[in-house]
Amino acid sequence: MALLDWLYPPSCVFCGKMETAKGSPFCTVCHAKWEMARRECVTAAGGQPVAYYRHDAARGEYYGSAVYLVNYDPGDEDSPVYKLLGGLKYHTTRRLTDFAAKELAAMLRQVMPANPACAVVTQIPRLPLSVQRYGCDHMKLVAVETAAMLGIPYQPLLERSGDALEQKRLSADKRMVNALNTTRLSKKYAGQLIGRTVILLDDLITTGASLHAAAELFIGAGAFQVIAATLAHTERRLK
Repeated sequence: MALLDWLYPPSCVFCGKMETAKGSPFCTVCHAKWEMARRECVTAAGGQPVAYYRHDAARGEYYGSAVYLVNYDPGDEDSPVYKLLGGLKYHTTRRLTDFAAKELAAMLRQVMPANPACAVVTQIPRLPLSVQRYGCDHMKLVAVETAAMLGIPYQPLLERSGDALEQKRLSADKRMVNALNTTRLSKKYAGQLIGRTVILLDDLITTGASLHAAAELFIGAGAFQVIAATLAHTERRLK
């Protein structure tokens, strides 16, 4: 055990108990609740849960999809999912990013083709103001670790402009406009995506606007396919 862990024992991000399950930010009891939430999600979906985006309102169809781990209810502050997402965003630690990366990597191994064509891992970048306020882009840290676990290179393919708004404060239509207008492909990688598989990570999918905007950029730059994956899916779709 590391000296710092002995002096400052890690506590459960959910209940605060001075104990954690091996490789988890939760204690054994709360980790069991996380696993139960995952199993319930898989059972309800009849397999790997998938959320859809890129909505064609005229046809009532969705063209893009993202695999995810658990459902998220923003009103349920007593769920492990709520605590995990909040911890990642606002109190980022290596223990949390390690756990998120491990869970995402395990899920992706189940859905990825055996030998994805020239694959690369990236993430939806955090707003510049949020990075400044909280000190990091939590999903970049998760994406780097996930890429290492999968044995696939990581590249920061996307950029967000400084005038981007927080998606959670917007309606579904405004989220799409905000994402399309403020997400851009990094010039450094613009010519390097032809024929490649982009594994795109985010912490949460609600309307899928951010994933949609990113996927459009990647496919437009010649990517072969986009495999999107998130930690959670908001159960209540915004209007």
